[in-house]
Amino acid sequence: MKILKLTSSVLILLLGVVDCRAQTDPNKFYALHELKQVDPSEVLRFRVNDSTITEVPKALKKCTNLEYIDLRGCRIQGIPEYFSKFEELGTLNLSDNQLKKIPEGVFVIPHLKELLLYDNFIDHFPEEMKQLQDLESIHMSGPNISNLDILAFNPKLVSLGFNEMALEEFPAVIFNFPKAKHIYLWGNNITKIPVEIRALDSLEYLNMSSNELTGIPVELTSLKKLESLLLADNQITEIDSTIGLLDGVQVFYLSENPLKDLPDAIADMENLEYFNVRKTKIAKERQAELRKMAPDVYFEF
Repeated sequence: MKILKLTSSVLILLLGVVDCRAQTDPNKFYALHELKQVDPSEVLRFRVNDSTITEVPKALKKCTNLEYIDLRGCRIQGIPEYFSKFEELGTLNLSDNQLKKIPEGVFVIPHLKELLLYDNFIDHFPEEMKQLQDLESIHMSGPNISNLDILAFNPKLVSLGFNEMALEEFPAVIFNFPKAKHIYLWGNNITKIPVEIRALDSLEYLNMSSNELTGIPVELTSLKKLESLLLADNQITEIDSTIGLLDGVQVFYLSENPLKDLPDAIADMENLEYFNVRKTKIAKERQAELRKMAPDVYFEF
C-alpha cells in the first residue's frame, strides 16, 4: 500500500509539473512559430512583424480568445471573415502595412476598442466605420483624411491620434468627444489651439509637438485634469503669467521653441514635476533663477 501511495503522489506531482508547463502567460505576445506549442484557446496576444507576410496567418483562426493582434510592419491588405468571431479582440495594430484603405474585415470585429493605423496611405474613412460602436481609441499617421467628421458617430472615443497628416487646423471633430482623455496631433502644421479646447474637461494628455503654434491659449488653464502637455518644436516665442494656472500639469515640454524667457509664474504650477525646455534661448542666469524659484521641478535646459 505504501508503494501505491508513493506512486500516486509521484504521479500527482508529475501531473502538476505538466500542467504548470502547459499554462500560457496572458501578457506574452506569441509569435507564429509558438502557436503550435500551446493551447490556441489560451493565446490572448499575438504578434508578427514581417514585411514578407501578405495575409493573416491561418493558425489564428483557432485562437478564439485573442485580445490583442499586432500585425505591424506586414503587408496585409485583408482581414478574414472569421475575425467576426473574436469576441474578446480589443486591439488591432495594422500600422505600416502600406494600406490604402481600411480592410473590410475590420468592421465585423464585434467589440474592437483600439485601432492602430500608423504609417499607411489611408485618405478616407468608409461608412462602415460607424459599425465600430465600441471603438475607444484610434491612432494613425499618413495622408490627410478627407472625412474625419465621420468619427462623430462614436462618443465613446477617448483617445485620438492624427499625426503627420499635414493638418493645418485643430480637427473640429475632436470636440464631439467631451470625454476625450488623450489627444495626439504631433507632426502637423497647426498654427493655434482653438478656444473650444476648454470643452474637453476630461483631457489628461495633449501632444501637439512639431506644429506651427505661436502661443499657448489661456483656455488650457480650464482643463484641470490635464497632466501632460507636450508642445515641443513649435514657434512659441513668449509665455505670459497665466501659465501658472496650469496647476494640474505634471509633465511639460516646450523644448525646441524660440523662447528667450519664462515667467516667474512657472513656480505657481503646483503639480509640475518635469519641465523640458532644451534647445531654447533662455540664458543660463535665468535658468538658475527658475531652478531656485521652483526647487521641486526637474528642469531640463
